[in-house]
Amino acid sequence: MTMVFPRVDDCISLFLNPGCAREEIPRDTRSYYLTAGWFRHNSSLNEAFEDWVERFGPERAASLRRAMFRGYERVSLIDTQAYEVNDFVELSNGYAADLDLEHMIVPGSVQLLERLFRREWNSEIVVVPPGEAIGFSHLFTADTCSSKG
Repeated sequence: MTMVFPRVDDCISLFLNPGCAREEIPRDTRSYYLTAGWFRHNSSLNEAFEDWVERFGPERAASLRRAMFRGYERVSLIDTQAYEVNDFVELSNGYAADLDLEHMIVPGSVQLLERLFRREWNSEIVVVPPGEAIGFSHLFTADTCSSKG
């Protein structure tokens, strides 16, 4: 069976991708990224925070949480246009406030997923024939946003 997958590092790269090579994705290392899915499903991170409150009390849990996010400057809600972003602004802004971080909404896309499911495969969709081993050549490409017209 042929294996087909987007050429991304993780779901953040998948949702921030405006249609260019992975190396060109506008990703800010000081942002903690969220999407609607983060709020709709139980997050292991939220479960950990709840556990900390039970184990250490609310003040210590809040302190641990802030320490964990010390390297971040902002919480960024990704607007992929696949959901109503305004439905999640209050939640993501509250999360940012809890962590004493800035809040922003950043543009995103589900373009790679759409291309994957429509079978419109380009250099950012990896297609591996049956029996072929996946190697570095499958994961990295020299194409960039500027070279894709």
